[in-house]
Amino acid sequence: MVWAGQFKQPGPTHRLYRGDPMEKREKTPPGALRVIKPLLMDEDEAEEQRRLKLAQWITSKDNPLTARVMVNRIWHYVMGQGLVRTPGDFGANGAAPSHPLIA
Repeated sequence: MVWAGQFKQPGPTHRLYRGDPMEKREKTPPGALRVIKPLLMDEDEAEEQRRLKLAQWITSKDNPLTARVMVNRIWHYVMGQGLVRTPGDFGANGAAPSHPLIA
């Protein structure tokens, strides 16, 4: 089995109850974490533009997470343990940083 893109306009996005895709709640516009920098898009934004805007948001100089995650992953793979022990989770479920003033 191979996964390939469908190259069609995405359907509406819903908030999910406890992350369950069968438990859809209200419709939400496409976007990202407003705490970092809002990602403003219209609901009918073309799929290609959505991808471009997301890539620009991720690589923006205003987004502190990209550099922190990359440094942590590089440190993890070079030194055997990152500054944060959970390289895939910087959130509340992740481990606390070993050097909080650096991370």
